[in-house]
This record gives sequence, C-alpha cells and structure tokens, in this order.
Amino acid sequence: MKSDKIHIIITGESGEGRTFLLDRRTIRKAFFACVSLFAFLFAGTISGCYHWQEKSALEKKLTEVEQKSASEKQLLSCELADSRKELGRIRLQKLRVIDHYETKLAQLRRETEKIYSGDIHKRAKLIKALMDEVGIRYEFEEDPSHSGGLYIAPNGDKEGSVIDEADRFVYFLRKLPLGRPVSGKISSLYGRRRDPLNHKRAFHAGLDFRGHRGDKVHVTGSGIVKRSSYQRGFGNCIVVDHGNGYETLYAHLSKRLVKKGERVRRDQVIGLVGSTGRSTGSHLHYEVHYRKKSVNPIKFLRIARLLASKK
Repeated sequence: MKSDKIHIIITGESGEGRTFLLDRRTIRKAFFACVSLFAFLFAGTISGCYHWQEKSALEKKLTEVEQKSASEKQLLSCELADSRKELGRIRLQKLRVIDHYETKLAQLRRETEKIYSGDIHKRAKLIKALMDEVGIRYEFEEDPSHSGGLYIAPNGDKEGSVIDEADRFVYFLRKLPLGRPVSGKISSLYGRRRDPLNHKRAFHAGLDFRGHRGDKVHVTGSGIVKRSSYQRGFGNCIVVDHGNGYETLYAHLSKRLVKKGERVRRDQVIGLVGSTGRSTGSHLHYEVHYRKKSVNPIKFLRIARLLASKK
C-alpha cells in the first residue's frame, strides 16, 4: 500500500542521523501556497509598475500645465500692464483735448465780449460804410421753402435790431473773400491787357501774384470747395463757394491740398504756387466771381486794408 508519508533522513559525519516524516498533502498545500504567493507578488509588482508609470505621466502633465499657466499668467500680466498704460495715454489725450477746447471756448468768449464791448452802433455803421465805399454788395440769400420755427412778434428793440444787423455783417464778412491769397506782389491787374503768350489784346478776369514754386496759397474767405481739378488753361485749379453768390478761383497751382466738397476757413492753406496750364512762370492767378460774373479783386483787397486800418 502506497504511503501518504514522505521520510526525510539527514545523516552527519558521525553516523548519526535524523528522520523527518512529512505528509504529502501538507507538502502539496505548501507548494500551492508558495506558487500562489509568488503569483500574487508578481501581479502586485506589475500593477505597481503600471500605477507608478501613470503617476509619473500625471505628474509630468501637471508640471506642464503649471508651466503653461505661469506663462499665460505672465502674458496676461504684460497685456494688463500694456492696457493700463494705453488707458492712461488715452485719458491724458482726452484731458489735453478737453483743455484745448476749453481754451478755444474761452478765446471765443473773449472775442465775443470784445466784439460787443464797444459802441455797437458805430461798429455796424463802420462795416456798412466800408462795404459801400468799395462797392461790395451786401445781400443775404434766404430760402422760405426750407425754413420754419415759432412765430415771435418783433418787440421794437432798436438796440437788438442793430446787434442782429451787426451779427449779419460779421457773418457775411467771415465768408467774404478778403485780403491776399499769397504774399507776393501783383504782376498783372484785372481788366484789359496784352496777352503774355501771344501778345494780343485780351481781357484779364483776375489778378496775377508773383511767387515761387511751392509758396503757400491761402483761401481768402470761409466756404466750401466747389471744384478741385486740372483744367486746360488754368492747370491745377481750385474754386471755393463762399455763399451769397461769391466764389473765388485759384489757378496754375503746383499742388492742390483740398478736395471737392471740403469745408475751408479763411487763411487755410489750400494749395501751392506753381506754373501749370497756360503760364509763363510761377505765379498765382486769382479771381473773384459774383453771381457767375468776374469782379475786380482789388475791391476786396482794399476793404481788407481799410478794416485793418480801422482796428
């Protein structure tokens, strides 16, 4: 009969020995226990390595996210600093603009007070006398088909009516083409003359002013640019509509600095002296028109001198 026991005999050099008796089932259990323990330890090792790798990957990703966040935070801080700097610049510019317009407003108030500080009767009469003296027509164009407002009966205030009339004269004079468009001397007068190119008798519809190429040309009254183009004969030419039937023409320009439809103010530079078109040399041809007909610009130069002498 097969025995379930295993005998283990251990002997030494002296001849003595020891005998160990082990049960086969106990050995099998121990073996399976060792194998199970080894398998468990092996699986734990594999799982630990896998989790360690995942942890390392997460830590690396977290580090990248932190670095990216720090970089974006620094970028946002720089953008915020730039935005604050730009906002400060805009505020400073706004304050400068406000200060500029407050200065202009104060200047306008002083000029208004100056206009009305003297004897308004004498001022109105002076303006009217000067205009009558040089033969300039004083007419305001009103269009009843494009007007309205409340009806207010006149109160018979003569002082108020004189002030209103003076205001109308002042408004009219602001737009009236007065003074010289350039500082050069007159080289050809208005009226009949000998043509400088074909030497035949001809009519000169304006004044010619001597000048150098590039000299500034100033508009002689406020208005709207009616034409700014190149014309045969006139070359580079600008026409300004001053209202009330008055227009001025500036010809032979080397360069035009304003466009059609643009609003201009008295003394504004609108072009540069040249010799374009039918011309013998650098000069400005200047004309004044009233109701589509040319008039002698000398009248308007004369009233400008008279107004300057009466100040």
